[in-house]
Amino acid sequence: MKRLLTMMTEILLACASAWATDFYVAPDGKDSNPGTQEKPFATVTAARDAAKRGDRIILRGGTYRLSEPLVLGPRHSGVTWLAFQNEKPILSGGVPVTGWTADTNGRFKATVNLDNFRQLWVNGQRAQRARGAVPAGLTLWGKHEASVKKGAIPSGLSGMTNGTPGYFPGTLENIQPAGYTVPDGKLASWRNPGDMEFGYYNSWSHMIAKVEKIIADGGGARIEMAQPGFYLCHRKGGVQAKAPAYLENALELLDEPGEWYFDRPAHTLYYLPRPGEDMAKAEVIAPKLEKLVEIKGTLDQPVRDLRFEGLTFAHATWLQPSTAMGHPDVQANVIAALDGGYFRPEQVGSWVSINQDGCKSPANVVVDAAQGVRFERCTFTALGGAGLDLQNGAQSNIVVGCRFADISGNGIQVGDVTRDDHHPSDPHRIVKDNRIVNNSISHVGQEYTDAVGVFYGYTEGTVIAHNEIFAIPYSGISGGWGWGMTDAGGGAYVDVFKWSTPTTAKNNRIEFNHIHDVNLLRDDGGCIYTLGRQPGTIIRGNHVHHSVQGHGIYLDEGSGDIEVSSNLIYQVRNALNFNNGAQNRRASCSVHDNYLTGQAFTNSSVVEEPIATDPAQFTLIAKVLIFQHPVGADARRWIVCKGANEWADGNISLFVSGANVGGYVNIGGGPTNVHEIVGTGGPLPLGKWTSIALTYDGDRLA
Repeated sequence: MKRLLTMMTEILLACASAWATDFYVAPDGKDSNPGTQEKPFATVTAARDAAKRGDRIILRGGTYRLSEPLVLGPRHSGVTWLAFQNEKPILSGGVPVTGWTADTNGRFKATVNLDNFRQLWVNGQRAQRARGAVPAGLTLWGKHEASVKKGAIPSGLSGMTNGTPGYFPGTLENIQPAGYTVPDGKLASWRNPGDMEFGYYNSWSHMIAKVEKIIADGGGARIEMAQPGFYLCHRKGGVQAKAPAYLENALELLDEPGEWYFDRPAHTLYYLPRPGEDMAKAEVIAPKLEKLVEIKGTLDQPVRDLRFEGLTFAHATWLQPSTAMGHPDVQANVIAALDGGYFRPEQVGSWVSINQDGCKSPANVVVDAAQGVRFERCTFTALGGAGLDLQNGAQSNIVVGCRFADISGNGIQVGDVTRDDHHPSDPHRIVKDNRIVNNSISHVGQEYTDAVGVFYGYTEGTVIAHNEIFAIPYSGISGGWGWGMTDAGGGAYVDVFKWSTPTTAKNNRIEFNHIHDVNLLRDDGGCIYTLGRQPGTIIRGNHVHHSVQGHGIYLDEGSGDIEVSSNLIYQVRNALNFNNGAQNRRASCSVHDNYLTGQAFTNSSVVEEPIATDPAQFTLIAKVLIFQHPVGADARRWIVCKGANEWADGNISLFVSGANVGGYVNIGGGPTNVHEIVGTGGPLPLGKWTSIALTYDGDRLA
């Protein structure tokens, strides 16, 4: 019987192959054509509607301007989309901008019949939206106050226990007006103040808040900010907005070559050309669509077996940061949620979601409830959101040999960070067995500098291997979510509910990647960064270096059950960085056979808790090899650190500080019980191994 079934399958496949058809599409074709090579279709939608399982859609070179997203559902399964040999077809969501005329101050202007967009490309190069310094004398007014409309305990949460009595999820309401005052009243006369935005940087986060209106106030001006975005930027959990770093999107700020401004009410685009740009000949593209391609099935009927080969996906935007919600980033382009949160009791005034469930910034190409989708040798570029999403039941898909570059947000996103991801009500929702291999991922985070090269949330069996990831403003790979709160038993933070069952995160593999030149703009990240328990997960064989403001491999809060082995790590703040002290999961991670060099290297490959006891006297010896003396506001780099930091009771540390070495001992805990010594024997040699020692005789450090 088994042999008979095999023979029948082979016959059916052979018949399907014999019945398969090649449909051709060309920019100069016609949709009234039959779609042959001699008489091709003009649009991808005509080819989509004609093709059936087993057919191929072959795109000739050129640009296909999409008036709406290309949506592929279950009935489009089994079709191959590929570029004609040696040609480059581009699926573009942008519109050309022409008809430029000279304006004042060297600017040019043109009419654009779009409602809004946040990006512009001139001759293939991303241009900067008009940006300038924060007005002098900017002062906060109003209070960051709101109330909570208490909601009911969500239904259907089997396996969850009440962790904090008296705290229930709710929705923010009655957010009080707030904003800034400035002494220069001319700001109130600027054009379209409701389109302006303030940007904020804080450690790993990049936040954006929109202006609501600007009102003359005496001799100055009062800026009222749009809510809830302004409130969330200042009250979300984690790092919060402080003084803004820049003001953006005003015609009055357009003063640098390569800057642009779109006057939405007048549908007029202004641009100040770069040297050598001729606006009569320049190719200028404004993005119209927020999605280029959406592959969307259902959990019961997923899309299956689509293949894309040699295509380019380009010119799309993402408009939510231009709304009152703004971009209240939590981390890695995941923003704070307005609903289903509570005020964290141990961090007064901080609004957090249950279990840190957040809102992932969406991608411009989306694979949703689909299986067996393959992207091969494709290019994702000139995009205003993230590049590619694999989400909501996406399983056994592969992204291989592709290039991701010039992307506003994250490069690739696998899975999500919601309750239906960490504890799905339907097991078909689990995002699993997807592979990201042999890709080039660079220059992401071009607009949102909290972005990462590859992000995976709560996923099973994700493989990220043999990729080169570089030129990234934040972390190279960021995996997991929840800071331990979604794991069985919860984490170190107070939370409304604690789960009694584990999350879906397990058996992920990050291996044999080359990751370098990351954390270029944001800190507290790394070449490879993780959160939460991920049983069976392996980080091995990676070549990681030059994390400018971050670490090599960083197992952050809640990380557990992860193997870290055979990685080469150098030129980073800390080769292996662990932030697990509060949840006692460090022991669950197998860390062995890593080669750590470049910034600091000890005789042990484990740089946390190398001393198991708290001796009254000790001598700690280590070897160090560095190629440059660390600089910055905090020029310390840990060599050995027993405990979370120098304030931890019982901490024993060795560190490099600038050109010197030093040590800490803490007896009793807190900043007042830190005993410190910094060497004065001259600068630490560069490029050679140096032995250093810290001695404590029960009374003095040496």
